[in-house]
Amino acid sequence: MVKGLAALAIAWGVPAIDVHAQSNWMDAEIPGFQIGVQQVYSSPDGTRSYYCGALIQDQTLGFYSNTVLRYADGSWSPLGIIPQVVHSVVEYHDTLIATGPFNVVDDSLPVENIVYWTGQQWLPYGSFQPVGARKLRVIDDTLYAVGSMDSADGQYVHGITRRVGGQWQPVGSLTTDSYSIMGDIVKFDDHLVAIGSGAINGELRVFRLQDGVWSILGGGIQGGLCSAQCLAVYNGDLYVGGQITMACGNPGQGILRWDGSAWQPVGLGLQYALGDFSSFAGPTTMVVHDGKLFIGGGFRYAGGVEAFGVATWDGTEWCGVTGNFSNGVGHTGVYDMDFHHDTLFVAANMADDDSVNFAAKFIGTEYADSCALVQTGIATQPLIATNAFRLSLMIDILTAHLPAGAPPCRIELLDELGRVVNAGFGTTVPFSTAGLANGLYIVRAEGYGAQRVLLE
Repeated sequence: MVKGLAALAIAWGVPAIDVHAQSNWMDAEIPGFQIGVQQVYSSPDGTRSYYCGALIQDQTLGFYSNTVLRYADGSWSPLGIIPQVVHSVVEYHDTLIATGPFNVVDDSLPVENIVYWTGQQWLPYGSFQPVGARKLRVIDDTLYAVGSMDSADGQYVHGITRRVGGQWQPVGSLTTDSYSIMGDIVKFDDHLVAIGSGAINGELRVFRLQDGVWSILGGGIQGGLCSAQCLAVYNGDLYVGGQITMACGNPGQGILRWDGSAWQPVGLGLQYALGDFSSFAGPTTMVVHDGKLFIGGGFRYAGGVEAFGVATWDGTEWCGVTGNFSNGVGHTGVYDMDFHHDTLFVAANMADDDSVNFAAKFIGTEYADSCALVQTGIATQPLIATNAFRLSLMIDILTAHLPAGAPPCRIELLDELGRVVNAGFGTTVPFSTAGLANGLYIVRAEGYGAQRVLLE
């Protein structure tokens, strides 16, 4: 584990010793030829794990040999044939449920995008139209499905439905003025919270159900191109990960924390390049295990330390998980992950420079690699600047909060689209606002954090 001065060297951009020389990952030996994995899911007791997506068992048959693969007792078992992509699976009352855009299974049995496994074959489990769900979740012993389906068992659901009394039913009041895809759903603070790429009741991206009505949570995700992709509840807070940038006006990078009253940053967040607070590098999946929040995606830094696709957060400290999924040719990140007992299984096309057929498992002894405590330096609440003098003064105050003894760093002023409009090097850099239009700007100190500034 790399801590102390070594971790600070990484955070400040100083070359560090290669801590990834020894591979801690191996091919999980998933059978067949995989085109892509949509989900990795483990049963609540961790004894059974499932991979689903486009998992081809016989290349000569194409997608008609697609299946769901179950891993238990050290071996894989194919479960029937589903000829199109499977988006999500979940165990509900000891029964495996699968969903996706498919209308036949096994020996051409007609279904409507949602099925269950009898132990011998797939059978219909209601009707989703026009396509299947994107994600299945069990919350308080109730099965939920979210996606882009408009109807479930003939009822209008606009992408959110739950199983009640053997039928699918709508969840809350639903109206829309745009096509949307719901991506995930959890329960937080006794309320359901969902994310999506479109609108519910005229609101965008992050929704909370209160008194039967869906409404936006805390203003949601800012920026037209930004979006939420995954949810988790950890240590009493709600975490939202996705294509989220500070340059779009969000308080955090790649990941946000809702503390019950406001959105908060999670340290320096997730970055593809150190100090980059404008490019997308968010997680695709988050899993709570052994008291930590495990985060997977296409990033290369978490909290300012190296994390090539997997990182952990414990509420105060970021740690990169040893291994390489996102650094180098063909290393496109982690698509999904879950724990089989205490072993992390991931979906990725490359792991530590080796092809793994979209399935790898951890074989090391310790997940944590390089770690760094969250630096308290730079605030993220907007400052209001009415003229050049006031902005210069606020920049001086802002950079005075850098950690004691910190070396000079690059300090930039960016517009709301993430374009650098002024820059300097030092510990305090006063910027002029001459010629700048009114609006939201970002001041960031490379390797430490950023401050939103509103010019009026």
